[in-house]
Amino acid sequence: QLKSLGGRFNPRLSCGAGWVFPKGKRAQVAALFDGGSVTVTASRKKEKEPDIFLSKDEVRQIFISEGDEGSYLDYMCKTYGLGVRLSSGYVVMAENRPLETRFCFGHGFCGITTQEDEDRAYEAQHNADTNPDYFREENLRELRGMVQALKEGKRERKWGYKDDCEHVYLQKCYIGDSVRRSLYFSPYTLDDLKSGRIRPDYMTNESIQNLTEISDDDKALVTRLYEKALADRTRRVETYLKKYGLSKLTTWTYLSD
Repeated sequence: QLKSLGGRFNPRLSCGAGWVFPKGKRAQVAALFDGGSVTVTASRKKEKEPDIFLSKDEVRQIFISEGDEGSYLDYMCKTYGLGVRLSSGYVVMAENRPLETRFCFGHGFCGITTQEDEDRAYEAQHNADTNPDYFREENLRELRGMVQALKEGKRERKWGYKDDCEHVYLQKCYIGDSVRRSLYFSPYTLDDLKSGRIRPDYMTNESIQNLTEISDDDKALVTRLYEKALADRTRRVETYLKKYGLSKLTTWTYLSD
């Protein structure tokens, strides 16, 4: 009966051999010793969520098919180990980068600076050296931005030394002919882009022609992918802080040339 209540017998307790229970079982154990009857209900197993993510073997086969081999193949499988396959057959993979531990802060322009600008750079460096939230933000910003763009249709663009930023509103989500960094957000329609009426400076005509707008179902799938990537990276950041704190960070300022 004790075992059925979740108890565990320990013969090596400092007070002598005995049964150990979680605190949450106190009432049930007391009722048993008071002569009452205790009904042990089997806990219902949580239904396993369908696995939407690619297996390690699938990820490996994707990169083998692209000609990757040897140590580079191992690197790619580790860096892009989390991915989903869309209804179109395209694969989207979230990049797993090493944690950023080196931060530099520039001041001035063309070798000329002011004391005020230099002080701001030193202030920013001091903040990086002493504020764990800065480390968290720098290592999580990109994934948070992806999740925000997918769920809310907007991303934040930061400026300057402080937390001032502007919201860039995005209407559409496209995917390119690639398995790496293949999502593209735009306030423009696919017709606007492919017709040549609008061409962002950072996109070539060829890359624009390869864009395909993803469906709402696929967008939900990609959102789940980046939420999982963000949760995994958050755990890595917190584990790093718990183990090292900020003791292993490298920070510096420099005069911009």
